[in-house]
Amino acid sequence: MSQSFLLKNQMQLFLYAAWWIVVSALQTIIVYQYTGEIGPSVIDALLTHLLLAIAGFVILSLYSFYFPGNSLPWFSSLIVLALSLIVFKVFHETSPFLISESASYISFIEKSKYLRFAYTLLSLAYISI
Repeated sequence: MSQSFLLKNQMQLFLYAAWWIVVSALQTIIVYQYTGEIGPSVIDALLTHLLLAIAGFVILSLYSFYFPGNSLPWFSSLIVLALSLIVFKVFHETSPFLISESASYISFIEKSKYLRFAYTLLSLAYISI
């Protein structure tokens, strides 16, 4: 039991890490296409996915102690919405300080804020399922 359990967890961990790396690389490429600067693109992708990973860990930690199930179906939605708003606010407060020298990046952040919120909301909703 322990051998297959460990191998299963290692494979899940590998797939989870590979997923975040691939999505971060894709986001870096997309932001680079719009801003033309690689440094801000990498920082943007790392910050975005670090915040999403932390929020996902909070959701999984919360559900390890309490899972609302059918008794409180709105609880999951409320948690996802609240964490999405927190991630969105933290990102928009910290990213200009980390990457303040790039005017094209700051413009891109302002233009893509609704898309970023939708991405955050959908990502956290998927994690919470």
